[in-house]
Amino acid sequence: MAYRDELDGVRALTMITILLFHLGFPSVPGGFIVVEVFFVLSGYLILGQTYMRLKDGNFSVTDFFARRIRRLAPAYGVCFLIIALVANWFYLRSEMQMVAENFLGAITFTNNFNLMGAAG
Repeated sequence: MAYRDELDGVRALTMITILLFHLGFPSVPGGFIVVEVFFVLSGYLILGQTYMRLKDGNFSVTDFFARRIRRLAPAYGVCFLIIALVANWFYLRSEMQMVAENFLGAITFTNNFNLMGAAG
């Protein structure tokens, strides 16, 4: 599967739109639909790569997850660092326990359960 730079362009536009939506720009409604478009495009690209590897007989689940981790871990780490610094600046010490629980939930992919338990 050849590299599709136009799809990266569309994904970049969706990310900008999502950011503007979350920043509260009134002219950017429907931020949730744009998230779905981003996920569909990402799924298309990932499944296309997986299909080609399966077709060639060189697909490995371990390699698949290792590539995802190598791609996402740097951004994840920077995001965690920025959130930790901002939280340390703005949150009370008593609230930092909640931040730590959310960090742990994010790292272990269980944060939805944490948030569900905290909801009223």
